[in-house]
Amino acid sequence: MNDIASKINIGADRSIAAIEKQILAKGNVFIDKRLDGRLKKEASHLGKEQLVLEAISRSITNSRSLGGAEKDRLMLMLIGLYRLNRQVHHSIQRELENDKELLKKRIRQRMESAKAHIDVHKKLLRIADRHFSAVKRHALAHKPGKQYSPEYMARMIYHENRARKIYKSLSHSNTPEIIHGLLVKKLDAVFTSVLGLTDDFSGNIMKCIELTKKNSIREIAKITEEMRNTLSKKSGILADFASKYTHKLVHSQQFLDRENNKIVLVTKFS
Repeated sequence: MNDIASKINIGADRSIAAIEKQILAKGNVFIDKRLDGRLKKEASHLGKEQLVLEAISRSITNSRSLGGAEKDRLMLMLIGLYRLNRQVHHSIQRELENDKELLKKRIRQRMESAKAHIDVHKKLLRIADRHFSAVKRHALAHKPGKQYSPEYMARMIYHENRARKIYKSLSHSNTPEIIHGLLVKKLDAVFTSVLGLTDDFSGNIMKCIELTKKNSIREIAKITEEMRNTLSKKSGILADFASKYTHKLVHSQQFLDRENNKIVLVTKFS
């Protein structure tokens, strides 16, 4: 897999570390105890990102300008957000490296321990049943001698072919292997999409850091709105996979970042 992390890199890490060192050297850092307490209670990294982003939004909404202490506090929140996002990015990136070695292993383990493939089997069967039901509706509504448009007939043939293909794949003795391959393919696409979003997210954090130096509250507010949308998309992509296939590969699952710290992406979806 190619490294798409153009904005999450050593240069950005060093810049973040230098800013943090400069702020902490002042020795008078205000810690938001309420936010700190909520972060400790939140298990998922995407949940933590949401909490920090909300705190950043409140901070700039309640300020007309950023004084020294307020600016430092905002900087530290942005730095914390960058590092949370960095961990998410690197943990997903590791899953896809070396021909998706860790991802394949994770799916295999969850199929054995949590029977994740049974969830997928049931959902695929329901999909096939819906296609078959559509064919039955078309057949029952068919009137001899009536001319039907090519589009109408194409829809019926489409539903028939889809039902037939799924029923056939689920009737094989090696169905678990077929489902394993399907899950690898789908999660590869899901994680690749999330990686792109984490990269965008990081770029916007770095923009906010530069704007904070300039005291540009209005511009920071615009970018944080973009970041809220990006965070929603990250969660939405994972939620869509969980809904269509199985939650057992994303809910409360532990992933490893570059420093081998265990993190949880999501615990549940509303």
